[in-house]
Amino acid sequence: MAGAFLSERLTFRAVELDDEPFLGELLGDSENFAQSAPVLMIPPGSKGAKEGRERLENAVMGAIVCLQQPVGQSGKPVPIGLILMNGDPPQLAHHRRIEMGISLARSQQGKGYGSETIRFALRWAFQHANYHKVSLAVFEHNPHAARLYEKLGFVLEGRRRQHVWREGRYWDQMDMSMLAGEWRERYGNHKIPGNDTEK
Repeated sequence: MAGAFLSERLTFRAVELDDEPFLGELLGDSENFAQSAPVLMIPPGSKGAKEGRERLENAVMGAIVCLQQPVGQSGKPVPIGLILMNGDPPQLAHHRRIEMGISLARSQQGKGYGSETIRFALRWAFQHANYHKVSLAVFEHNPHAARLYEKLGFVLEGRRRQHVWREGRYWDQMDMSMLAGEWRERYGNHKIPGNDTEK
């Protein structure tokens, strides 16, 4: 389907072996990475970059987020982030649930690319992959992300109290989700692939 991996300004493509240096930089930004993953902080190195690539390759849907090339220019689109979506194991797949995580290079934040990436992921999950529910976790120390998810239509399901450790203290984890019916009600007029502009 033409345009299925495009949004207004972004291209979403499969991860490649030569993306490892970019993934190493993205994972190596400890402040940025701490906002999106509760794993222990260690320098990623080439092993961490390889493991990051393999996680993307093995996800239900893992993609490198890139800026679209200007018309008339050739070459590989410039990567700015990643998106990772994982579902339940096979014995639970009938529930049609998937979890989403995104990470954008800090230099590309504050430009609306996060919202655009999330809208792409929701469209993929509900319109193309027939999932019923998209979930995500956001940490108390990242209130900007929580506000963004709420603005995009995610609903707070609950808080896991003092669930993650960061910088000398425990923080809550907020679990949020969107259901297919909620997405259709809010975004269902976006039937043209690549059209993520809210109407």
